[in-house]
Amino acid sequence: MILDNYADYDGLGLAELVRRKEVSPRDLVDSAIDVIERHNGAVNCVPQVLHDMALAEIRRGLPNGPFRGVPFLVKEFGTRSVRDSAAMLDAVAGPREP
Repeated sequence: MILDNYADYDGLGLAELVRRKEVSPRDLVDSAIDVIERHNGAVNCVPQVLHDMALAEIRRGLPNGPFRGVPFLVKEFGTRSVRDSAAMLDAVAGPREP
């Protein structure tokens, strides 16, 4: 289910909908991706949509906390890089090895 008024909520409001079982975490992921697909062409701020990874996290079980079930964006951490340099195109961002 796509939440038509997704943008009317902040993170805590979305988490409250999940807590009350009015929507599922999957519904919120689908809604977030819908918003990205509708607006990213104009703003170009989400270079890589990880829908399958988000759904896998839901299946693994979500941690408890105030934002349980709310999707979020992560800036190039553990995914293919989209840096400006062609030489770094396939670099994976993450912590440095000691």
